Amino acid sequence: MSSSYSPASIPMEKIVKCREFSGYPQENAAKFMAEFESYSTLYDLLDSKRKIAAFHLHLKGPALTWFINVSNTTKSDWTLLLALFKRHYMDFAGQSSTMLMTNEIFQNIRLSSGQAIEDFYCNLVEKAQILSKPEHEVLSKFINGLPDKMAFFVRAGNPTTLQAALTSSKMAEACGYRTEAISTQAIKNETKVVTDSKTEMDDLKDQIKTLTSMVANITVKTNDNQANTQRPNYRRQDYRQGSNYPPRQDSRECYGCRGQGHIHRDCNWTETGPPNKLATCQLCSQQVHTAQFCKTLQQFQSGKVYNPGDRHGRRVNS
Repeated sequence: MSSSYSPASIPMEKIVKCREFSGYPQENAAKFMAEFESYSTLYDLLDSKRKIAAFHLHLKGPALTWFINVSNTTKSDWTLLLALFKRHYMDFAGQSSTMLMTNEIFQNIRLSSGQAIEDFYCNLVEKAQILSKPEHEVLSKFINGLPDKMAFFVRAGNPTTLQAALTSSKMAEACGYRTEAISTQAIKNETKVVTDSKTEMDDLKDQIKTLTSMVANITVKTNDNQANTQRPNYRRQDYRQGSNYPPRQDSRECYGCRGQGHIHRDCNWTETGPPNKLATCQLCSQQVHTAQFCKTLQQFQSGKVYNPGDRHGRRVNS
């Protein structure tokens, strides 16, 4: 292929450059060299010195440092320079971590759920170009990366090229042979995990209910025991009544003081004070009068009865 323009007639500022190469592991040296060869052919860079000069202008970073350190003898011969470049940046022989990672991806790449077949094909071909894999190995890897039924359909067509295998895989997808076995298994595993987790949660809930019921029973029994052991709280009783008898409940009315709970012969009101229906005597517990008008107080003062506050039953000196 020849150009209608001579190289000398093309201004240098109008020459279209190909991509620059830095020499980092993530860059594709083979792709750069292929583009540079196309660039050299486009502009008739057949002379070794002109080609080396153009190659020099497309290097930067570590690759430029490498070129500067190359001997002058190698720089004067394109064939020697190209061989040295390929040995340094393309023929890694397993020494590059990037190449190892790319090879690992190439060996384990498969058609994932929801991924387009064309996307899977392009990713596989890109990794194969970086690794310089032969076409038959790429073809085998492409078929093995398909689901089982789709791979069987493609093998039945006996494809000899990658393009033929891609066409067969598209036909298999259209016929419904694309079954997501891996995704189905993953869904089953996820469902199993969720079920197991749910079972464990149910067991924990049952244990919590059992413990709560046991604690409630213990609390009820403790309260019952405390209630049984608690001493009875009797209210203050009449001093004349024994501790074994409850307070007397009498609805009879005394016609002397008009108080309730006793009759006239048992009335302790001296009738010397005004009746008070809201009053209760502290000595005899009768109503309508207070202790200062109580006969019990008069008898106590005269020495005829025991002191109501004396618990030892001693008589009072008159």
